[in-house]
Amino acid sequence: MRLIPIFGILIFRPDQLCTAPTKMEKTQTRRPPEYWQAYRCVLALSNIGVSLLERHAYSQAVETLRDAVTVMRDFSYQCSSPDFQMDTRAIWYHQRNNAVMGKANRRMARANPERGGSFVETIGRDRVVSVRVPFLWHQHPGTSPAVVSLPCFPIRVEDFDECERDLDLDAAMVLHNFATAQLCLSRITSQSSRAQRCRTASCRSAELAYAALAETITAANNQRWWGSEGHLGKAENVALLSVCILNTMIRAQMESGKLLEAGESHERLRLLQVAVKEVTDTCRDAENKDTAAAA
Repeated sequence: MRLIPIFGILIFRPDQLCTAPTKMEKTQTRRPPEYWQAYRCVLALSNIGVSLLERHAYSQAVETLRDAVTVMRDFSYQCSSPDFQMDTRAIWYHQRNNAVMGKANRRMARANPERGGSFVETIGRDRVVSVRVPFLWHQHPGTSPAVVSLPCFPIRVEDFDECERDLDLDAAMVLHNFATAQLCLSRITSQSSRAQRCRTASCRSAELAYAALAETITAANNQRWWGSEGHLGKAENVALLSVCILNTMIRAQMESGKLLEAGESHERLRLLQVAVKEVTDTCRDAENKDTAAAA
């Protein structure tokens, strides 16, 4: 099983991420407590990392989100084993997770703001897509990437409902937050070599996050993402997360001098806008027909 090195950690390939068991709607009743403990740890670390970004503590945010990615990597392997609760490594993972949570809480209590302005605007993953997505699209007018001084958008999980969790979405969100933290850190570090490493890590993490959602984006009519009555359902979260990822990716690529890649990412953003509009129009037409039939 080949892993990809990113800024001092090893992470799974996108195909491994996408093919891991993720249909929690069907399996959550069979998951042991250790499973949800690890899952909660990943999301808690991600949220703490986002809070540190809000406080301009960019180095501490990177450390915390790196821990989140590491726990998520191990967690993705654990959840593929039906005997996870019997695995002797589960005890070690549990102790390790408690330790990294303790470190994250201490960082939060001793947040050390760094020079530089605010580079982020935090949003919740469950925010209505019709409000946030058009705003993000408007940050990239025309056919060329927008000014890099505009903010990136890390995402915070606002609630934890076991029945509503989806590993693909949450893994992409954590990777996106890590990419955002790396990009922010690259903007304030005085060492050019370190800044470039951070930008490279940001680009790669954003690419992995987007790859985790690529299959979902190209199959928007998959029942996994549609509500029982044909409403947009989870596709809203997919669209919101995809736009946020592309927003960070474009900025990281531009600041790395990868203008061609930034243009390609902008084109992905444009195509996503078209796809979401088509899905939204379909939902609106269906609702209008239902209203007319009821009348």
